[in-house]
Amino acid sequence: MGLKRSNRNRDADLSTADSEFQQFLVNSDERAGVIVGSVMLEQRLSEYLHKIAVQDSKLISTVLDRGNGEPLLGSFASKIRILEFFGKLSGDEVHDLDVIRDIRNDFAHNIRLCSFSDPEVVAHVSKLIIGWNAVKNRNTPPRIVFNVEIYSLYTMIGQRMSAEMPAVRPSDWRIG
Repeated sequence: MGLKRSNRNRDADLSTADSEFQQFLVNSDERAGVIVGSVMLEQRLSEYLHKIAVQDSKLISTVLDRGNGEPLLGSFASKIRILEFFGKLSGDEVHDLDVIRDIRNDFAHNIRLCSFSDPEVVAHVSKLIIGWNAVKNRNTPPRIVFNVEIYSLYTMIGQRMSAEMPAVRPSDWRIG
């Protein structure tokens, strides 16, 4: 018989994970920080989609999970679009997630080493809305703005996701 974990223990575990995530963003090299930070956001979007989806493992696997076949919503962009379609992300969140995808692509698909001092990357970072609103100082280095953006989005989407009720399949509805 397993031990049932209290919400307090779960919250402490999540707090530790969040702290480790923040430390990774701060201490990692730029390429790793961008790629892992983006993957963490994409994973958060997948978790959100799982939460609001009808709880049917075969359907979820077909639509969301990367398994043997290519899922309908396998890409970062498609996850953003479907959550936008259902009104689960704000306009600023959608905009910034798309900018983060561009930054991730700069770092992931260039053979040369990308840097937050590259003009193209600086131009992308300058388009971020949530990160700049959080730091409030236009002289903040782009890497810090990016890290604040990643962590802010991760937290905001997680808080909204935790308030969601799981979806119910119409066949599960019972009258009387």
